[in-house]
Amino acid sequence: MHNHLTLCNRIHLAMVGGCIVLALCLPLAGEPLPGDTYVEYAWRGPYHNASGWQRVTDPGTAVSRAKEFLPNPKNRITIADLEGAIAAEVVIEQWGGHTGTTDKAIRLNDSEWMTIAHPQAIPGDRGKGLAPRPECYQYFTYSTVSLPLEILTTGENRFEFTSGDQGCQSFGWGQWGAYSAIFRIYYDDTKPHPTATITSPAPGAVVGDSLRVAAVASSPNGAISSVDFIGHYEDYDHDGDGVWREWQRTYPKGHLRRHLGRADASPYEVTWSTSWIPDQQEPMAIMARIQDETGVYHMTEAVEGLVLDRRQHSVRMYKPYNVPPGWISRAGRAMGANIFMPTLSHLVDARAEITTWSGLHADAITLNNTMIAPKTGRDHNYSHNRIDVPLDLLRAGTNSFSTFSATIHHGIEVMWPGITLLARFSEPAPSLVTATEDLSIFADELTWAAVTPADGEALVQTREDAFEGTRVLRVVPSSSFFALLDLVPEVPPQILGYDALRLRIHPHELRVTDFHRLNLVIWGQSIPLLIRGVSQRGLDFTLREWQTLEIPLEEIDFRYPFLEALRFDGKLSGAFLLDDVRLVVGNTETVIEESSTIEASAFRLYANAPNPFNAETVISFDLPQSGVAKLGVYNLAGQRVATLLDRTLDAGHHTHRWHARTDAGRSLATGVYVYRLEALGAIRTGKLLLLR
Repeated sequence: MHNHLTLCNRIHLAMVGGCIVLALCLPLAGEPLPGDTYVEYAWRGPYHNASGWQRVTDPGTAVSRAKEFLPNPKNRITIADLEGAIAAEVVIEQWGGHTGTTDKAIRLNDSEWMTIAHPQAIPGDRGKGLAPRPECYQYFTYSTVSLPLEILTTGENRFEFTSGDQGCQSFGWGQWGAYSAIFRIYYDDTKPHPTATITSPAPGAVVGDSLRVAAVASSPNGAISSVDFIGHYEDYDHDGDGVWREWQRTYPKGHLRRHLGRADASPYEVTWSTSWIPDQQEPMAIMARIQDETGVYHMTEAVEGLVLDRRQHSVRMYKPYNVPPGWISRAGRAMGANIFMPTLSHLVDARAEITTWSGLHADAITLNNTMIAPKTGRDHNYSHNRIDVPLDLLRAGTNSFSTFSATIHHGIEVMWPGITLLARFSEPAPSLVTATEDLSIFADELTWAAVTPADGEALVQTREDAFEGTRVLRVVPSSSFFALLDLVPEVPPQILGYDALRLRIHPHELRVTDFHRLNLVIWGQSIPLLIRGVSQRGLDFTLREWQTLEIPLEEIDFRYPFLEALRFDGKLSGAFLLDDVRLVVGNTETVIEESSTIEASAFRLYANAPNPFNAETVISFDLPQSGVAKLGVYNLAGQRVATLLDRTLDAGHHTHRWHARTDAGRSLATGVYVYRLEALGAIRTGKLLLLR
């Protein structure tokens, strides 16, 4: 069965009869999924204006040096077979280019320009709307564009790239780099294709330090050329799209890489080493890509439910936060980001993962102000690198990675996601636990340490008059520092399961003027509460009364599972009061209602309602007979973001109410998602639009 989903390149919303209508039209660009049959045609040059890659320059640039690379070259690709094709796409291996470059596009055979989208998970799913746009970060990724079949021809096809100007950090030269382009043509099951079955591991198997992966394969077209095994799990973001848990693979110069391995002859098996694969909070999956001697590919069904359990040791991945836009160190400028390690106990090995462009121009890569490598990478090209990390340089808590270059012509560019740390421990590390109840930071008693500047203070005191005998935290701002108060836990709490930070605040003795400000700072992100004397987030500092403030954690770009501290900073005159400061557990429940007595004559999945939706939506379906039903929600990359149901149901009509949260309780971002129902040997899918 062909699983390649269909969806618009752009989402169109329109009002029809007073209702919002979501128009879905063109094939959804995406990676091959289980059940897909396709053929690939790879373009790897020739490159006309750079070595090993092709410059794509803004035709409207006014920079004289840039104009020598114009017009942008026209390229050619030969497509041998379009008979029976049902969808097409092109995968573009690209360097994001000069910071802020906009309007990247491709066209074939003089058709309309088609947008090459920026990675939408940069700067992080939880940071959308608050941080700069994706193009304001350095990245190297693989962008997929749907191609209407009618613009393709059997034989030679001409294609070209273009660029817009710079939308941020602009110096007038929009430019990006194309390294390769894979043109992928999909077919239905009538296309003769190879088939295979993964024989090892079995579904639900436990994976240790290594895993034997094997398959049997055959093809009506002749001999099998190769069997590639691909895993779905969380790892360093090698493909630079901002997604960590996905089908792990890259396509440098059009070749499949960074997967589990390839077998070119029978028996088709490989050994997958998990020695540096990070601990997994969710089950893993494996599928195989088979190619026969005619060049036709087919994706097997996935083996799911694999559990990584090494027992004797542990590998943890620590993701960077505060990753700066335009991470380019040059002309004496240092740039960096932080990672947080909750413990160093039983640490035995560590290494940093970093993807660079022109990394050879670095003069130093440092950890906590000590050099761990002078340079890494290549000259005017990209490279993925691993750097051994001396254990004595690491700290329990915050660690800072940075890059430095004195080169004026071109410095080191650090691609998204920045510098990531993998650490191996001799004993299993404690698992992350989802919180089930609120965590009190201050409610009559202060459970975290209160740290203030020398001339400021934070005192717990009882107020008998205006505050009903409760104990409150009275904060007296410093007169010489912007830092007012840090609330620091003895052991940083895990944030998994918490939905928001809630506190009560009272202006008390504040004398607010038009130059005063107050910020709540979490992991370096400032959340303004007072700007030039004007209250924010619904607070009113002119009212001398208690007011409740709640900050959803989804608004903060968490790249680590712990909360290190809460900080209040700004410039104030007079004291203010805090009370009932706590992390609040979210509503993670997916309501599953009992089946009705309505008899169902057919297996049917209904459109969710409302759609689009904000807080919750209802998904309904009919089962003509009892059986196991699996209902899940997936993002457009094909990754499951929520499991709504996986159990035996009676025959009848079933209704499910979903609150747009992941299994871990995290609120999902605005976007289009796919819900998939599997039951009674059949599969049905639908599309829903979440608007935050």
